[in-house]
Amino acid sequence: MARGKHRQAKHNRDMRDAQDKLAAVRAELAEEERLHEAAFKARAEADELKRELDAACADRDRACQAEVDRLGIEIAALGPWVKSHRALYQRVHDRWGRMLDPITDALGGGKTESLEAFMAVISAQDSVILQLDVADRRQISQEAATAIQRARGERRSAQPKKHYTEAQKQMRKELLVSRLPADDHRADADVDDETRQRALGTLFDRTPAAVSAWHPASWIAEPSPESAGSAQALGLVLGEEHTDFPEGPSIPTQAHATLSAATRNALSGLPPRQIFTTWQRAYGAGTEQALDSRIRLPIAAMPRHPIPADAASLQHWYTAAAWGSALRYAGGAGSCAPSRIAVATQAAVPFWLPPGHTLNYADSEPLSAEDRADIRLPYAQVFLAFADPLRLDAAAPSTPEVDESWEWMTRVVTDILGRGQTRSLGSMLLAGTRGFTTERVDLCDMIEQRGARIEGLVLLADAVGRLDDEFAWCVTIPAKSSGVLGRWTLPASLDSTAFRDQVINLAAVAAWGDWHSAAEETDGHVTVRESADGESAARKDGAVRVLNVKATGRAESGAAQGTGAQVAPHIRRGHWRRQRYGPKRSLERRVRIAPVLVNAARGDIGPRVYRLPSLPREGAAVTRQR
Repeated sequence: MARGKHRQAKHNRDMRDAQDKLAAVRAELAEEERLHEAAFKARAEADELKRELDAACADRDRACQAEVDRLGIEIAALGPWVKSHRALYQRVHDRWGRMLDPITDALGGGKTESLEAFMAVISAQDSVILQLDVADRRQISQEAATAIQRARGERRSAQPKKHYTEAQKQMRKELLVSRLPADDHRADADVDDETRQRALGTLFDRTPAAVSAWHPASWIAEPSPESAGSAQALGLVLGEEHTDFPEGPSIPTQAHATLSAATRNALSGLPPRQIFTTWQRAYGAGTEQALDSRIRLPIAAMPRHPIPADAASLQHWYTAAAWGSALRYAGGAGSCAPSRIAVATQAAVPFWLPPGHTLNYADSEPLSAEDRADIRLPYAQVFLAFADPLRLDAAAPSTPEVDESWEWMTRVVTDILGRGQTRSLGSMLLAGTRGFTTERVDLCDMIEQRGARIEGLVLLADAVGRLDDEFAWCVTIPAKSSGVLGRWTLPASLDSTAFRDQVINLAAVAAWGDWHSAAEETDGHVTVRESADGESAARKDGAVRVLNVKATGRAESGAAQGTGAQVAPHIRRGHWRRQRYGPKRSLERRVRIAPVLVNAARGDIGPRVYRLPSLPREGAAVTRQR
């Protein structure tokens, strides 16, 4: 009885659910029928509107047919006149181009910029040409149009030329005058800027005025006694008392490797222009060799895979920077550091530390006082070039002024290296002053906030070869696009620099290392050509001394010694060791013990790039390393 009752209840529920679903389906069907009827009605209305539109178009065509026929007759009649006009326009355009091309070439700049300059000449008004072959010019701003013109090569500068204020013109004039040699008398007030800029020559000219104007890079201000803390850490010589000599020496006909320390010091008491003029022919030969090298410009970075021949190119550009500073040095008779360094850099013998070895020697154990006293340089002046530059990291956060100046200059570097276009001295100064609106950034501020690379050292020796207190840093500042902002040869004092140990370690390898001439290399980097006087002469890159790595250093055992503790893999620094040899071990020599990887079996270490100890922050005391 109970089971029958529950079965009946379930049946009743199923029937109610089926009735509900049937009602929902009927309602959905009714809605679809309504929509279907509405769609048919809308389609009928659309067909009616289309018929009305077709009728209206037919009426329009019938009404306009007479005008269309008339316009067709006029177009056919004007055809010969249009053809004649185009031919005449082409003749005028060709003659205009032949007349305008030499004018715009003389005015310089990109195609658009030179045309702007020409329009300014004939109309006496500054104008900006923003003509572009684009669909809609209304949506393009002046900045965007200028950027497109630069990408096409029609414009070189970042901004169109504008009319400068009197203050900006005065600033430009003062900057141009500051690039003149100290004893140049062409800085008269009645000489205009354009005449003065033409007199300063180009980057590759060999006159004293051109070297003074272009080297080192004009867009960064050289260090001054008020410079930032990096000048103190590097031990830069920024102000020096002149040491007068009773009578000037005779100047050798050319700078040579055997130039003695006494002659070098005596020459620095003469006017730099007099020395440079005597050695100008040798300087010009160095310029020619640099133009044929892989470092063709002072803003070109070191190649990815350096070779000994690069040392000769680096020496020339750092020689140019040293002469530029010496020629502008505002001093009278007497010896001065820039002049001494310029003489030493041009007369120096180039030495080349191969890749991977700058770190090993700079990071060696510091030498004792006795070992330092035994250093004897092979020449009175040595240019030690590094295949792997020493890195000097930034010590302070960048300021907006330095960041903006760096961006302005790197754009110009990218333009010169990317498109091979030269720049005027005025445009270089324009980039350094952000359009003659700010002062140039001091080199030491740029080093502190952007870091630098040390590509070499100029080491000086006394009459018996002992390391002199005076030396020079060969500094460059990285930029974008495999370029640099320039190269500077900065006189410094060994007793004042915070990196004394590193400089002495590098001088030791020049004194005690085993060196051979690059001409003995088997890869054939040295070429021979005819000299100016007709004699066969080897290029200067053949005079580069290359470190004989195998003969200079040897490695000790790399196993951990002492307590037997399992220390992590690390580099044990190299050092110099005294070794007895000869009859009854009566002679003594220095033997280089190369760095070694300790516990190499436990793993390897990552790539090593040597960075000089961090610069002290501004206001902090400089601690010299011992």
